[in-house]
Amino acid sequence: MPGDAVIKAIGQEKPALAHELGLDVSGGYIVVNPKMQTSLPRVYAGGDCVRVRGTASTVMAVQDGKYAAAAIHGQLLQHAESHPQEAAHG
Repeated sequence: MPGDAVIKAIGQEKPALAHELGLDVSGGYIVVNPKMQTSLPRVYAGGDCVRVRGTASTVMAVQDGKYAAAAIHGQLLQHAESHPQEAAHG
């Protein structure tokens, strides 16, 4: 079947990595808030590692990424506004 791109999406639980990072885990999946933020303030997760396999999909993973990107953007803007000297000097 011809196509421009192939996206490989497989169900994965990441309890070992989550434990190593000190992330909260429930039922083998990383716990996130609605902004896809984990228990560590600057760490985000989405897709298969946060959702039960039967409810996970590529579309939902993409949406998770959009939520996380918006939250990260907001966090960076807030940091830049509260630390203008750092933003000016890179």
